[in-house]
Amino acid sequence: MTIKWQVSYDRDQHQAKLGAHEQWRTNVFGSDLSAQLRTPLQFEMAAAHVTPDEMSDYVFISNDPDKYLKTIETFHKMGFEKIDIHNVNKKQEGFIDFIGREILPKLKQL
Repeated sequence: MTIKWQVSYDRDQHQAKLGAHEQWRTNVFGSDLSAQLRTPLQFEMAAAHVTPDEMSDYVFISNDPDKYLKTIETFHKMGFEKIDIHNVNKKQEGFIDFIGREILPKLKQL
């Protein structure tokens, strides 16, 4: 089984939240509302009501490697064999460095 996990990483926790809001706020709507929105403008209009603080309800926002590892372990215990981690903000190089330095070396211990 595979799970896709939306995260927002930045060294600065506040910037991770803002990056999630900037890039992902139009992706937080339930299927009923999403089915009614037809154009990018309609999605942007609906997203105008989504605040940065609400993003943690939809995206895992953290720069703490222990929280990532704990969540990965939880997914593994649930039976997921593959976890696709999607960093939703634009800071991809920092995210890749973080995963390579802080997460991948520790996964063998799980």
